[in-house]
Amino acid sequence: MNGQSVKWNEDGEALEVMEASGDGAAGVVTKDLLGTTTPSRTLGNLHNVRATYVEVSAAPSGTTSVAVQWLLTDSSVSDQVASYIISWSSEGEDGTDSVDNTYSQYTIMDLVPCTTYTITVQPTDVDSAPLGDPGPASASTATQGVLPVSSVTPTAVPSNSHHLEVSWTLSLDIGRCPGYYKVTWSGKQNGEAGIQGTTSYTITDLDTWTTYNVCVDSGDDADNLFGRPKCEEGTTDEDIPGSPPTDIATTSVTEDSLTVQWGPPQIPNGVIVNYKVTWSPDDGTADTTEMTYKITGLLPCSSYTVSVSAVTSKGNGPSGDTSNSTQPAVPGAPGDVIVAMAVDRSDSLDVTWTQAEAPGKCDITSNIVSWSPSSAGVPLDTMTLDPTESYTITGLDPWTTYLVCVRASTLGGDGPDAPCVNMTTDEDVPGPPQNLNVMGSTTPESITVKWDPPSSPNGVISYYSLTWNPDDPSDNVITNDTTYTLTDLLPCTIYTISVSAATSKGSGDPSNITGATQSATPGAPADMTVTMVLDKSDSLDVTWTQPSSTCDITNNTISWLLSNTGDLVDSETIDATESYTIIGLDPWTTYLVCVSASTLAGEGPEGPCVNQTTDEDVPTDPPENLQVKTATPDSIELQWDSPGNPNGVIINYSIMWSPDNGTVDTPLTTYTLTDLQPCTVYTVDVMASTSKGYGPPADILGITQPGADEG
Repeated sequence: MNGQSVKWNEDGEALEVMEASGDGAAGVVTKDLLGTTTPSRTLGNLHNVRATYVEVSAAPSGTTSVAVQWLLTDSSVSDQVASYIISWSSEGEDGTDSVDNTYSQYTIMDLVPCTTYTITVQPTDVDSAPLGDPGPASASTATQGVLPVSSVTPTAVPSNSHHLEVSWTLSLDIGRCPGYYKVTWSGKQNGEAGIQGTTSYTITDLDTWTTYNVCVDSGDDADNLFGRPKCEEGTTDEDIPGSPPTDIATTSVTEDSLTVQWGPPQIPNGVIVNYKVTWSPDDGTADTTEMTYKITGLLPCSSYTVSVSAVTSKGNGPSGDTSNSTQPAVPGAPGDVIVAMAVDRSDSLDVTWTQAEAPGKCDITSNIVSWSPSSAGVPLDTMTLDPTESYTITGLDPWTTYLVCVRASTLGGDGPDAPCVNMTTDEDVPGPPQNLNVMGSTTPESITVKWDPPSSPNGVISYYSLTWNPDDPSDNVITNDTTYTLTDLLPCTIYTISVSAATSKGSGDPSNITGATQSATPGAPADMTVTMVLDKSDSLDVTWTQPSSTCDITNNTISWLLSNTGDLVDSETIDATESYTIIGLDPWTTYLVCVSASTLAGEGPEGPCVNQTTDEDVPTDPPENLQVKTATPDSIELQWDSPGNPNGVIINYSIMWSPDNGTVDTPLTTYTLTDLQPCTVYTVDVMASTSKGYGPPADILGITQPGADEG
């Protein structure tokens, strides 16, 4: 059986452990507080059995262990000893263990420091029967050295908010060893205390609900501390608040409510869980977690005192007060409103009512009569009166339905209107029709106008009268509609149109508007001529007479086509005029020329189109397909076709050749050159001509045949 003894090193950070094995050998190792082991030294054999009766000795081997040794006093029974039973006890703690007969020592482990133990060693035989009496001994575990404090726990004392209960633990159990501890605290109060032989302490005379930093250090005495205190914050228990909420004030007042606001108490003495609000004379009460509360359901025009106290888990603190009065309330609506037309006065209405009931103690300070045309919905005017029950409205429009409303007021403001009443004044001549305008698009011959009834009809509209000019005489029509189309008008003409309304009282003032008929497309130009321009084979002169129209002719369009195909060559739109020269035409070409006129309404029809041919010009192209048809020793027969663009009537062809420098004219498209030299190359040019001259030549090489004597 193994045993172990422990003691602290001087620095308090390592352990020296003696370990004994079953063969009696012992060794010493060093262990730090984390359990790391370092071998130190080995001791020799500790037992030597030589006697039969047991003589026991014990001595402390550490703070939690005792080393036990024994000897047999009678060697005659040594061969009977099979084992030894070691027993120990102290203050309710006891233990036992056994070893075989090879042991003469044993270390009792895990004992309480600073404690005296009674120890016995009993030899036994192979049947576990005791041999003789056990050998007694007594020993105490060693005193624990200075141990560092490992943790501190400050705890509030629920029964006393001025106390903190402090407990602490050490790095190891010190058992029954006395110890010295220094407890210090800091916060609103600072203090310290020296504690002997216990690991708890109650700090007193502290502030309620206050956090303190509590530290505990250990040592042999006040002058020999370990020097490594452990600290922890602790907070004393709550109490009822020590002061009322701060800055209690009324922030909002209505006729039936007060809104009160406050700040936290200067001495909360804990967590404020809610606030209690009370008010009188209603004896109302309410709890809230906010620092504002709206008291509702109050009476208008009344003074109230409001008290507010803060509440912790321990109860209510003292209260603070504020006083204020509710606002005046607005009254209800008057009753029995009657509106009647004033006899023989179309601009007046008589109004009567029953006065509204005053709210609470608030007096009716005034009555307000308002009126507006029923169609408007917005009061046209109001009249504020001293408290009364009748009023005559004047200055109204005739035959107009008014919505008349009556309400009462207090210092709190206007109450609601009583049910408003509609009533109509008497008729009169009407005002002018409204919103007279030209409806949609006009045409060249008509204008449609539209209007609304007068804003002040002043009665029932019986008809509308329309006049317009320039017409001679001015036309006049009567209609019951609010639209009318004027017909048989002239295009591009501005008309002034007047519309008036009539009631049984007669016609009122007219509304006027101007409207213009639309532009119409013109007719066709007349008297058109197209003339060849002499010596300008690319031009034609065109003249015409503009069509008659009440609208302005804005432009003319001239177009020209090839007469033989009808294909459009080009067109030109120009500002309004009566002549134009077409240029860029082909010579000696017949064109069909057309002219139209336009107004803002668009283009009118073309007049009768005219064919005309441009003047001649010299041919643009040379004769085509020039070729040598036959050749002899003294002649060359030529043939060709007319130019592709002759630009007139071809009246002649001119033929020139070299090296003879000959020339000849012919109207034909074939010609034979004669009196030529045999075996000779000739360059021949042929040009066509009109009345305007020759065009470009076509050329060819021709070779005469060899003569007879050269054959």
